Amino acid sequence: MARTIFRTVPFLAILLAVATTSVASAATSTWTGGGLNNSWSPQANWGTSTLPTTSGTYSLQFSGTTRTNSVNNIGTISVNSLSFTNDGGTGQNAFFTITGGTLAFNNASIVTTTATGGVFTNNSNGDTISSAMTLSGTSYITTANLHNLSLLGNMSGSGAVVYSESNANTTDYVYLGGTNSYSGGTVIEGGAVQTGARTPGTAFNNSAFGSGSVTIRDTGTLLVRNNSVVTNAITVSGTGQAGSAVIGSFGTAGSTAELQGPITLASSVQFLTASSAAADTTSKLLLSGPIDLGANTLTLRSGVRSGETTGLLIQVTGSVSGSGGVLIDGAAGGSRVLMSGNNSYSGGTTLSTGTLAVGSNTALGTGFLAITPSGTGVLDLNGKALQVGALSGNGTAVIESNSGAASLTTSSTSNTTYAGTIRNGSGTVGLTKAGSGIFTLSGSNSNTGRTNVNGGVLALGNANALAGGGNITFGGGTLQYSASNTQDYSSRITNSGSAVSIDTNGQNVTFASVIDSTNTGGLKKSGVGTLYVNGVNTYTGNTVVEAGTLGGNGTIAGLVTVGTNAFISPGSVSGTTGTLSVGALDLQSGGTASMEISGTGAGLFDQIVSAGAVALNGVLDINFTQGGFQNYDLWQLFSSGSTFSGHLESVTATGAYGTLTFSYLGSGEWQATGGLLGADQSLSFYEDNSHAGTGPLAGQLVLVPEPSTYIIAGIGIVVVGWQSLIRRRRLALLRRAAIAGDRLAAA
Repeated sequence: MARTIFRTVPFLAILLAVATTSVASAATSTWTGGGLNNSWSPQANWGTSTLPTTSGTYSLQFSGTTRTNSVNNIGTISVNSLSFTNDGGTGQNAFFTITGGTLAFNNASIVTTTATGGVFTNNSNGDTISSAMTLSGTSYITTANLHNLSLLGNMSGSGAVVYSESNANTTDYVYLGGTNSYSGGTVIEGGAVQTGARTPGTAFNNSAFGSGSVTIRDTGTLLVRNNSVVTNAITVSGTGQAGSAVIGSFGTAGSTAELQGPITLASSVQFLTASSAAADTTSKLLLSGPIDLGANTLTLRSGVRSGETTGLLIQVTGSVSGSGGVLIDGAAGGSRVLMSGNNSYSGGTTLSTGTLAVGSNTALGTGFLAITPSGTGVLDLNGKALQVGALSGNGTAVIESNSGAASLTTSSTSNTTYAGTIRNGSGTVGLTKAGSGIFTLSGSNSNTGRTNVNGGVLALGNANALAGGGNITFGGGTLQYSASNTQDYSSRITNSGSAVSIDTNGQNVTFASVIDSTNTGGLKKSGVGTLYVNGVNTYTGNTVVEAGTLGGNGTIAGLVTVGTNAFISPGSVSGTTGTLSVGALDLQSGGTASMEISGTGAGLFDQIVSAGAVALNGVLDINFTQGGFQNYDLWQLFSSGSTFSGHLESVTATGAYGTLTFSYLGSGEWQATGGLLGADQSLSFYEDNSHAGTGPLAGQLVLVPEPSTYIIAGIGIVVVGWQSLIRRRRLALLRRAAIAGDRLAAA
């Protein structure tokens, strides 16, 4: 089982102290290359220093430029320290290569590279150890001053390796080319460690770190080269070199560098892709193992090869968990990230630049999605039914699908705005609003998929917010209008299992088309402003007016309930009269029926015609837009195919007859006198059929001589009956109209 490596600072200090003591006690062997060949066995190659043998422990030092290709022909050499102190100021070829034999690195062994004069230019393999290496305890490998190191021999044993660099102002590279099997684990805390030799450009290594775990921290960076597959468990923290802790590094186009083992973030980190291969647009960094973000942010930065517009790909197929988030921060607009795991991370996803494609419905976890690009950020739904938390985006954000029909569900208790564009791409795109928050579409959208309003509020902040023409279905949410959008979506509303919930939000909105029978949850009207329902609607379920006004000149099949502080007022547009047909009417306490009268003929006064019962318990407010009516003129404001019930709280009239307040006389009759009515006139409204005799019908407003009670009870009225009087009055009006017509014809 792999050991945990250097979890605490005190433990690391103890190991360094052990290393210092061990080095001091080892015999020093300094390579001079003074012999006749490159072998280690001639004493002359070591000058006056100790000749290393298979017994004892040695501190090996390689410097200068003489016989740089040395061969260990002695056997297994126990090494406490190994240093390369080349002259960085005299030439770039003064690097040593060690081959043959075995180097046994003991507990706290140290391998270092440095320069005795200036620094190198970091364009070489550096010094190379091709000999086999056995590890016991922990070996520290430290580079400096752009002095690279290639470890091409096989590393085995139970030991661990710590890679670091002594100069934080440079980036030194260690290239791992051996078939390694050591089990003690690896720590990369400085410099860049590559899986594979530096040359050739196609090199890669699937066993660079043996079988132990890998910890990347501080300024350390892991370069996953070309087609390398790293199966080790990896813990990542720190800033890495140039801000990246892991880099998919490519020297040949079309490569896949893969991290297959589990990844754990101990801090917020960045993973990057980069390629030196010409015209490379197909290489990718593949994260196929599970990723535990903890509470941290993983930044995925996809590089774009110089001269190219299509970026390298970072593909995440492993599951991503934790309370942290993911940031997509492409190097340019052409960068690409594909997340296709079934992810549960909750810290949200931010798309800053480039294209983020998804490969599963839960690819972006349960948190928010913010598309806030500095240039253009594109979310490719890729044919999936993606679910996210709160959705937001600025004006240059784009959501589309380039692989079949797709949908996006946003669920949140917070309020967010998406100002970008939603469009189809090669596949249609639908949108679902869930959760209790307010989601505002303030951009111009052309997607043709269905819009589901399933929770909270979908606010229309742009006239083209739903311009694509797709159907709209209600499943528990509310569609909110604005001054920017009062569009008629009635013909597009289908298959709603809950109420078609409309918040007019201070606007006047007209539904001219039929809301069809596939909508079975009724309709709910909220918000100030008026919703005009002018179609012969076939939707089923109750219609509830919670706030504002329900108007219209159409038909509503079910019960219409007008709640406290809400209004019902027939008429197809503001200031007109009309007939609103309903299945039944329930005018509740505090609700108001606002009825307008401009004449006695059909269409000249407001009517609510109910196929069923009418309950009048609220307020009746009548507005006369003209006066001059005669006694016995009447207006059937409410009609019922069943019964009238309830008792109005008040009846008032305004307009041509001034302000009139009706008094309740009992037996279902309300009466008003005064104002601008004639001295012998009164207005009576009958709220039900409880009045005696064969008098007026319930729901009628009648202009009668004052006092109406006397007229109703008078001898003549009792004899002929109210209805007979009304019929005679109407016949007289018809005769006067006929005479007037004859006179016009004669003229």
